Amino acid sequence: MRSNLILRDDAVPAQPRVGQTRKGGATAEPGDIDVRSFLRAILRHKLMFLGVVVVGIALCLWWINTATRRYTADAVIMIESRPSSIVVVDEGRQELATELVAVNTQIAVLKSRSLAAKVIDELELEDDPEFASGDSGEAKPLPQRVTAKLEELISRFDSPKTAARSQDAAQLAGASQTGAGQGDGSSGAAGDGGEIDRRKRPVVINNFLGRLVASSEGQSRLITISFESGDPVKAAKIVNKLLEVYIQSQLAAKTEGVRLAAKWLETRLAELGETVRQLETKVLEQRAQVGLVQDGGGDVATLRLNQLNAEVVRIEALRTATEARYRRVRQILESGADTAALPEVIASPTVQTERGKLAALEARLSDLSTQFGDGHRKIIALRSEIAETRQHLFQEVRIVLTSIGNELGRIVEQEKALKTQLDEAAKDVAHLNTASLAISQLSTQLQANRSLYETLLKRYTETVALRDNQQPDARVISDAQVPLSPSFPKEARTLALASIGSVGFGLFLVFMAERFRNRLTTAEDAERHLGTYVLAIPEVPRLRRMMSLAAQAEDMEVPPLSEAGSVFQRLRAIMALDNGRRMPQVILVTSPAAGEGKTTVAVCMTVASVSSGQRTLLIDCDFRQPQIHRIAGIRNDLGLSELLAGMAALEEVVVPLSPTLSVLPNGTMQRGSLDMLNSERMRQLLGALGKQYDQIILDSGSVLQWSEPLLLGGLAERTILVTRRNWTRQEDAALAASQLMLYGAELGPVVFNRATAKMTQGQRIGRRAHA
Repeated sequence: MRSNLILRDDAVPAQPRVGQTRKGGATAEPGDIDVRSFLRAILRHKLMFLGVVVVGIALCLWWINTATRRYTADAVIMIESRPSSIVVVDEGRQELATELVAVNTQIAVLKSRSLAAKVIDELELEDDPEFASGDSGEAKPLPQRVTAKLEELISRFDSPKTAARSQDAAQLAGASQTGAGQGDGSSGAAGDGGEIDRRKRPVVINNFLGRLVASSEGQSRLITISFESGDPVKAAKIVNKLLEVYIQSQLAAKTEGVRLAAKWLETRLAELGETVRQLETKVLEQRAQVGLVQDGGGDVATLRLNQLNAEVVRIEALRTATEARYRRVRQILESGADTAALPEVIASPTVQTERGKLAALEARLSDLSTQFGDGHRKIIALRSEIAETRQHLFQEVRIVLTSIGNELGRIVEQEKALKTQLDEAAKDVAHLNTASLAISQLSTQLQANRSLYETLLKRYTETVALRDNQQPDARVISDAQVPLSPSFPKEARTLALASIGSVGFGLFLVFMAERFRNRLTTAEDAERHLGTYVLAIPEVPRLRRMMSLAAQAEDMEVPPLSEAGSVFQRLRAIMALDNGRRMPQVILVTSPAAGEGKTTVAVCMTVASVSSGQRTLLIDCDFRQPQIHRIAGIRNDLGLSELLAGMAALEEVVVPLSPTLSVLPNGTMQRGSLDMLNSERMRQLLGALGKQYDQIILDSGSVLQWSEPLLLGGLAERTILVTRRNWTRQEDAALAASQLMLYGAELGPVVFNRATAKMTQGQRIGRRAHA
């Protein structure tokens, strides 16, 4: 029997598993941009993308052709400080600062409603259709025109009510005389006209300010004023008039400010002058009361107080020293010690004379004592004279002590007198200080008011000088010229932005369509999400006829797979190359979910094996929805479930359709399917069948719905995961592959079922992933 297996020269011997790197390429990291996939996404949604771009550009062209042309006139002014040429005003007193805050303030003034109202009145723009509430739609952008139409429609609904109220008022007025009624009607009309004018004016000002733009130029003091209008001449005229009114208002405001300042200064100067005169009078009166002619009148009393204080200190020191001398001399005398060494004794001439006399007598006594005895009359007389001399010496020392005591008493009396004088001088100084403090406070107030008076007088002089020398704080750098080309719409820029926006929006829609398109649409999608080789196969109809032809393959010249091509022979070749050029004996066919064609692929793989001359057994392992018995046209009374449960023998359940093709249906038992597939009997069964058949194909349920495929994946040598175009969810395919590999399944090529003819053409065995 012939085989349809044909290997290409560029075949690769093995395919990577999910998440592994292929030979010659690498799997895309998360976040990488797949340019080819992006281009393919654009091609998939090319009609939507091109439609968005074409519609966007067409709408832009239509809008450019129908939009009202608007012209913008520009002028530039500079905010500067103009000091007076007569007097120099301090920088802190300038009326206009040159900082950016002041520039922003002037921008707000330029865009104020009062300034706009003056320009509207001078140019008589209140009746201009461009600024009137009902006729300004032609000069507005499309959104504003739509809003204006809605407001007009609402006003039409309100108008009947207003008319009814007016009619009622007219009927009430008709009861009076005809002339009076006519007069009342005229008054009512005038009132209605005034009400309309009051409602119309804010609208005109709003429209005017909506076209006015004032902005600063960077960090400079330049301000650009722009106005947009449908008439270029009107735009330039309005800008120039706005500058004229702005400068005039500046001059008027400054002149009025100077006038008010001069008036206030004049009043304040009169008040301060009277205050200064009153304070001067009070100061002179208080000085006269205390006897002070000038501010330094209290210096004599203070000097006398200082002198007395110094004298008291000196007397106290002298008293202390005298007391010390007196106590020392008295202690020596009372103790009977020698007083010869006392300075006071040494300084006394009488004491020194008596001491010399005593020394001479004692020397004479010493000489006579060697000649005479103690009872000699000369000795006795001499001793009597010595005793008398000593008595005189003691009396003289007493006299010295008495003189020291007298001196101490005199010093104490003098100290008392000085302290009395010091107290009187201190009282005089305190009285003068109190009076001087009050006078000093009045003098301080007088000086402060006098200084303020002089300052205000200087400012008053400057203000009077500035009154006739006012200059505006803004200078026109460039006045407005009549614009030659419209500022709106800018055709080239608008068309470019519309093109870019349309392309961007189209790409966004493509991205969102791809984002929400969570189905596998191409084999490349499956390959990108699963990271392994994906084989696209076409839709295979009439499985029963194919199974019948496979049973008769030995008697046919044309293999039964010729109708669907050699895609499944290619699948077998890839699996052989992936298994070291040896075809796996036990192959599991499963899918992420139901309806993806796993049974079709299992049948086609069986037919391909039979066409290659392999003895093949197809086992139905789908315990929930068995289909093999219907396709093969056999009974399902006994099958795999009864065989594993020990209720039937192998020969009873295996149905041979031909010498090379046999089918093992599922049977009728569904309870305990997990335990039966996970039993040792199942492993022994596959081992026994492997000795009888060259190829065993297992058709199981879906991975994400049932657990049987996870058990069978560990028993099979290779597992084929079947996906379906525009059916299988991307996350379901990845999750199914991950679970199979997690529980020990050797994942083979992924089948992309029901692919288009274009997808199946040009597929190569072992196609390399793009680097």
